[in-house]
Amino acid sequence: MTLLPRLLTEPLSMIVHRALPRLVVAVIPMAAVLVAVTGCEEDAPPPPPPPPPPVVVEEEPEAPTVTSIKELMERYGISDKIEFAEADAPDNDPARIAILKFFDAFAKGDAKALEGLASEVDRQQLAALVADGSWSSSTEAIELIEIKSGSSPETKPCAYGQFSFRRGDDQAGLWLYTVEGEGDDIEATFDAELTPPHVMAQLSGTDPIGQWYRILGEFLALAEQPDVEVTTVKEDRTVKTDEVSDDAGEGGSGTGGVPMRRPPPPLRSPGGPGGPSGN
Repeated sequence: MTLLPRLLTEPLSMIVHRALPRLVVAVIPMAAVLVAVTGCEEDAPPPPPPPPPPVVVEEEPEAPTVTSIKELMERYGISDKIEFAEADAPDNDPARIAILKFFDAFAKGDAKALEGLASEVDRQQLAALVADGSWSSSTEAIELIEIKSGSSPETKPCAYGQFSFRRGDDQAGLWLYTVEGEGDDIEATFDAELTPPHVMAQLSGTDPIGQWYRILGEFLALAEQPDVEVTTVKEDRTVKTDEVSDDAGEGGSGTGGVPMRRPPPPLRSPGGPGGPSGN
């Protein structure tokens, strides 16, 4: 029986009463779905936090690359009398090349090459040594030159050379230097530092440059004192066969000495300036 005939024969309340259970059955599942959806939304975890911004790592500048001492010696034909450890060399090629060429001139007795690298004062002394034959006799006796680079107390670059000779003793020299340019186009100037008396007898250890400046500083401080007792020592300055005077060893004017080492100022005598110098 359709709904229309029932409306005509049965009261509306009876029709609703019979249809109500069906409506409830249909509505309950829909309500359950809605509750479930709502419940899921409430129980869902919060969204993850946004990712942190990327970390920007600043790249450190690359350390300047240097050519090994061995390669530079081969490239520039440096004498095998030269010994220059990597740990004792500067951190740039121009300084390495300049130092190698400077001491190579000593090892080969090449006065012309040294003249192009020496300061004006040292060039004058070099010319005198060449003229009297001291340059040749000094450099011919060199068997080994050990080099170290470093800095003066005023942070000026300097190079130290320890010279070994056939006669068996060592002498040393210290030079400040400046260098400009790159590769084969460098311009360098070496200027001899003051040499304390008998400095070789006072040097020891692995830092001869630092010790040199300490010894020199002590000597110069002593030289400034007005009442220093000075003992005059006369030296035999003649060069004999197979002998070298003390002056050659410390002053660099005889066979086996180191040319161009500048002597320090004389100690003051008790009489003050103008008195005996002790030389």
